[in-house]
Amino acid sequence: MTPRERLLAAIRLEEPDVVPVCPLIDNHYAAFVTGVKVPEANWRHQILAIERIGHDAIILPDNYDETINDGVPALRWKNEITETGSNFRIIRSKLETPYGPLLSEMSERDDCSAWSIRSPITSLEADYEKIVWFYEQLASGRYDLKGSYEDIRGRLHDRGLICARSGVGLGAGIEETIIELYRFPDLYKEINALALDSNRPLLKAAFEAGADLVFGGSNGTETYSPRLIEEFELPITKALIDIVHDGGAMFYFHCCGKSDGLLERFAELGPDLIETLAPPPSGNVDLGDAKRRIGDKVCLKGNMNLSILYNGTRDEIEKAVRDCIDKAGPGGGYILGTEDALQWGHPVDNIQAMVTMGRRYGAYAH
Repeated sequence: MTPRERLLAAIRLEEPDVVPVCPLIDNHYAAFVTGVKVPEANWRHQILAIERIGHDAIILPDNYDETINDGVPALRWKNEITETGSNFRIIRSKLETPYGPLLSEMSERDDCSAWSIRSPITSLEADYEKIVWFYEQLASGRYDLKGSYEDIRGRLHDRGLICARSGVGLGAGIEETIIELYRFPDLYKEINALALDSNRPLLKAAFEAGADLVFGGSNGTETYSPRLIEEFELPITKALIDIVHDGGAMFYFHCCGKSDGLLERFAELGPDLIETLAPPPSGNVDLGDAKRRIGDKVCLKGNMNLSILYNGTRDEIEKAVRDCIDKAGPGGGYILGTEDALQWGHPVDNIQAMVTMGRRYGAYAH
């Protein structure tokens, strides 16, 4: 089987020739593997990482910003570097609206993903008109991703799948978000629904361009309580999953951290794949138990401990790989993956060892 065929078989809950091995690699780790700065990395570097590591890949292209700039000039942010250091810079972004500017600040590092210092939204009530205007503009855009996806497919060939992001939005910080959903619960739901509806043209462009999957999920219980997840996250996620399936793509559900108590609810939403199934200490999922509970409903991906991949011995990596495959591999429907995205500094040799061991112990007898 090709890697693409192997991944699709697992997602369909079938047994491929061997358990797919797909560590979560985004632009961050692709930059480390290829020796560039994180802000310079893109899908091309993810493909270079595939060529070096040899895994079954799911590409996560971050090309919505460029597409939106072309489709809706009114949503072009003006960026200004306000502070620099040896390997970082502070970037202030400004978007003019008829109701006043939206402002944000990011700390951008050469060896780390960007970190928000100031979010565009500080109050749902005070910024309401700006928010509505932003999403009205987003909904009006005519987007075209076909050219970029053709480029990706031309480089990727049959080595994996293309996974689009679930859209773009105006975020607030975690603390501000939690405060706002308690202060204005109905307004929070209204804006979430508006954001989802406004992203439909962008998602449609991704479907038409040939996206295999759409990436979304839950913040997890480290951020919200199960009650808040049930009330505020799951309804909008279910609506997104329905849009994705109507568009002919599959839904890639991501939740890191302690997700064990919500696995059945996540599976009920109808995603095609669930990750990260993080084990202790960062999570609380026993992979074998998860397989018994929901493995007949949705493809499982993940559970490889990042610490072992960072500083474990080859024997420890081999044991962890065998444990994951023994627990979730039988019957198909499992992708050997990591408990979250690989980080800057994870030794490439260790990730290659994970792939080698996965091929060795993950073969199905047909």
